[in-house]
Amino acid sequence: MPFQTTVGGRQWMTTTLLLAAVLLLASVALHTAHFHDRNFREDEIYTVHAAQIMNLSEVVQWLGLGGVHPPGWRLAAVAWVQALGEAGETEPVVRYFSTLITLIALALVWRLGADLFGRAGGAYAVFVLGTLPFAQFYMHEFRPYGALTLVTAGCTLALLRWVRRPTFARALLFVAFGVAALQTHYYGGFLLAGLAIAFVGLVRWQRDLYLRAFGLFAAVGLSLTAWLLPLLHRFVAGPGGKSYALPSDRRFFQQLYREMMPVPAAIGDLLLLVGTVTLLSAAVGWLWRTYASPGRRSVQRHSSERPIYAAERYRFGAAGQVLIVLLAPAAMLALAFLANRFVTGNATSKNLIILTPFLALVAALGLLRLPWQARLAAILLLGYPALTEFRTYRTNAPYRELVTFMSPDYQPGDKVIAHVQDYAASTQVLYYYLRDRLPGSLDKANMFHIGGSNHYFPYDPIAQQVFSADDEALTRFAQFLDGAERVWLITYNRTALLDPFLAVLHRQYGDTQRAMLVDDRNVYQIVAYRRVPQTLTPQARFGEAISLQGWNLPGGVNVRACQDVSFESWWYAADAPGVDLGIGLVLADANGQGVARVDAGPSGARTIDWATDTYHLDRRTLTIPCDLPPGDYSLLIGLHNMTNAEAVPIYTPDGTPTGSSLVYLTTLHVDRP
Repeated sequence: MPFQTTVGGRQWMTTTLLLAAVLLLASVALHTAHFHDRNFREDEIYTVHAAQIMNLSEVVQWLGLGGVHPPGWRLAAVAWVQALGEAGETEPVVRYFSTLITLIALALVWRLGADLFGRAGGAYAVFVLGTLPFAQFYMHEFRPYGALTLVTAGCTLALLRWVRRPTFARALLFVAFGVAALQTHYYGGFLLAGLAIAFVGLVRWQRDLYLRAFGLFAAVGLSLTAWLLPLLHRFVAGPGGKSYALPSDRRFFQQLYREMMPVPAAIGDLLLLVGTVTLLSAAVGWLWRTYASPGRRSVQRHSSERPIYAAERYRFGAAGQVLIVLLAPAAMLALAFLANRFVTGNATSKNLIILTPFLALVAALGLLRLPWQARLAAILLLGYPALTEFRTYRTNAPYRELVTFMSPDYQPGDKVIAHVQDYAASTQVLYYYLRDRLPGSLDKANMFHIGGSNHYFPYDPIAQQVFSADDEALTRFAQFLDGAERVWLITYNRTALLDPFLAVLHRQYGDTQRAMLVDDRNVYQIVAYRRVPQTLTPQARFGEAISLQGWNLPGGVNVRACQDVSFESWWYAADAPGVDLGIGLVLADANGQGVARVDAGPSGARTIDWATDTYHLDRRTLTIPCDLPPGDYSLLIGLHNMTNAEAVPIYTPDGTPTGSSLVYLTTLHVDRP
């Protein structure tokens, strides 16, 4: 343990370690609480949905048909959801699987750091990883990135221990971690390749040791043979790379640096610089001591008659083992960049989470080399943002909010239209989420996708999707709407492609409710439509463009004091009003004095957004005052300008001015509560 250091006193060492431990636990706990309650991402929804409709053998077939990742992690994740039953379909409970993996990963990083730099170094490595925003974000998703971190630390630890003492048990441990790495994510191959390069670069040539190491890596590689054909098919016959992959130039490294660095970045820079310089200086020092004079070379030779000590197995002596934290990630990064540039653009920052354990180890060495005062300051500066900032590296869609909005009125058989323009898989996963979460489920035949992503997994494809507004597509859309009483329209990044379909929709349906739903920076709009009743007739005209076509009191005219009275009214816009109007619903006594009133814009679209020849259903609630005496009260309605409160003039259906600002609808009979 050549880099185990001391500070001015054991008391301060204990203090800094305890502080780091407390901040680490707080960081992991707070990130768990914060990130576990977020909406699912696309990949998470795929896994949760698969757990509800597939057995484990079908999961393997699904991934073999359309996926790229080996099935190991997905099998474990699907088994987790299925084991927990209905509770396992909720975001926080599902992500406890990630919490478990994160804790194991941190434990392995501690053990690895302790082997390399002593127990204090292991503690600081865990602290850095546990407060690293990039790692904490991705390790708390229900995706394989926490497991990638785990197998990175496990493979490195097992390999170093095997080199130190190559027993069968340690060889078996490395093979187990290596197989797990390849079954977790195909970037486990870059991890193993980086470790193999580091082994050749750091371990002295010993024929027997090299042959056995070759056997270990070969055994790990053989575990992937069954998946080679699907993998090759995906990259050779499939699309050429990811649209969201890292760029294949120097921005590749710049983006990784921006995302992965500890926060504050200046502290991260300092720790990584100190740690790197310490490692390189140790290697240079060994070279100087070894080759400065011919007499020193014999010290490094060993006799075949005596055992080979761990330090003697490495090219740089005692420094050789710890140099793996530089050489292995450098090799992984170089290989990922070359593959991204010359083979297929598939490198993403989250795939390269395999670098973060090494980053934490180098930063931990930097912490060890600082005086205790600077070390304490660095721990506090790293800990504060970890406890107060929860950085989001990829945004989510408001899936739960959509279901919450729809659930009170949704009925099986309702039609759902989606115009979700997203580069990722939101088109298909939106259907999965609505199908699994809406009361009574959502049949795929009742959902129509206009544009959107054409990226989908084949195990449960969507039924209807169009990418143009030609006559055939519009005819299909009209047939889709035929007979439906309720329609829901969900849009994100709306484009002109939607307009012709809206024209078809507005011929028979009026909007009744809408909302703008936000998660992270994604803003989804949802609009509820109802079929226009054929019994509507003009009852009053307001101004030149708008007419009241019908109204309804679902609870009838007999009400009680303190009661919330539901009221619905249908409106028709012969022309676009071009002004923001409010609807006033008034309850008046026998003297014409208002005793209750509700003024608000329409429950659907604002009138300033109403288009020509469109219908709109307004739904609102009028609260009867609790102290209102029993009796008969007139229910009146009117329109007014939302800007200056001026009443809109009212005409009879034949165009005769009424001279009033309100229209009489009916009489409510109020009883005691």
